[in-house]
Amino acid sequence: DNVISNKQMNQTLDQNYDAKRMVFSHFVVNNKIHRGVINTCREFLNQKRFAALSDVSMSTPSGEEADFSPTLSIWKLDYASMCRIMSIEPTGESRRVFDLLLESDEREKVDARHLILGLVNFIPTFSVHERCQMMLEMYDVKRSETLNFDNLLDILASNHLKSRDSVSRKAKTVMKFVDQAGTGKLILDDLLDAATKFPNLLFPKHMGVLEAK
Repeated sequence: DNVISNKQMNQTLDQNYDAKRMVFSHFVVNNKIHRGVINTCREFLNQKRFAALSDVSMSTPSGEEADFSPTLSIWKLDYASMCRIMSIEPTGESRRVFDLLLESDEREKVDARHLILGLVNFIPTFSVHERCQMMLEMYDVKRSETLNFDNLLDILASNHLKSRDSVSRKAKTVMKFVDQAGTGKLILDDLLDAATKFPNLLFPKHMGVLEAK
């Protein structure tokens, strides 16, 4: 049986954590990925996103809640699109980064949010406030200026370059101590609070470029 279960895939992904972060670190250095590259990607994707959000809002009848879930597709990139918006050459190294981000339920497309948050780990010029703002900006699907537990799982998995299952305990800890009112929602100030109280929960320890051993 060649079918790999989600559990097996998560275990494999987490076992390769050190190798994965080294691949990302070298990719940042070799392709000169700096904050300007990341911000250009964000601006390009946000323009598409805001246009999609506007279309949904305008097509939603008055009094009904808009369904913004279809706009999530704008974050999906194939390999050629990833190279194009980042202005990089299609190489074996860039392909490896792309392949490491592929999910079992997607065919040849990755979530640009996972790519961006994963790369930002190795670009220390982004402040904690900027990173928290980035997380809210990209995962606030309903434009409510809040994030829920599911969003937090995706964010932590992207930040830590691990599976959602492996960061579940971290996400629960953050929600428990930051969302003291029990609303199930996090705002920007909550993310900043979590970054202050639990920096190693919200962000990984592998900040900055890694040197090969």
